[in-house]
Amino acid sequence: MKNYILFTLIFLFFVNFNFAQQNEPWTADQLMETVELVEKIKSSDDMTIIHIGFEDMIPGSLNAGPGMEEESLEALKFILKDLPKDEDIVLYCGCCPMDVCPNIRPAFETASDLGFTNLKLLDIPTSIKADWLDKGYPVKQ
Repeated sequence: MKNYILFTLIFLFFVNFNFAQQNEPWTADQLMETVELVEKIKSSDDMTIIHIGFEDMIPGSLNAGPGMEEESLEALKFILKDLPKDEDIVLYCGCCPMDVCPNIRPAFETASDLGFTNLKLLDIPTSIKADWLDKGYPVKQ
C-alpha cells in the first residue's frame, strides 16, 4: 500500500511539473541566456531591450515597469507600438526566480499578442543580482 501511495505521489508530481512547463507563454527557443545578451550588447546588435520589473539595470534597456501592473502593460504597448513586428525584442525582469515572477508572463503575453515574431525572454532563473550583477555584466550608469 505504501508503494502505491508513493508511486501515485511521484506520478502526480511529474504530471504537475510537465503541465506547468507546457503552460508557459514562451518556448525554450524564446529564452535568451544572459551571456548571449551581454555579447549582443557588446557587439551593438540592433535590438530593443525592455525591462518589465522593478530594477532596470541593463544598459540600453527601456523601462516599462512591473509587468503585473496594467499601467506598465500600457507602457509596454506604447514602447512597442511603432516597432516592426520582426524587431528583435528582449524582455527581462529579475525581481525573483522566473518560475514565480509575477511580471514576465503578462508582459510576454502582451508582446506576443501584439504579433512580435522575434520576441525573447532573458533567462534569469534566480534573480538579476545572481544572474547578472554577480557575474560582473555591464549595468546602467
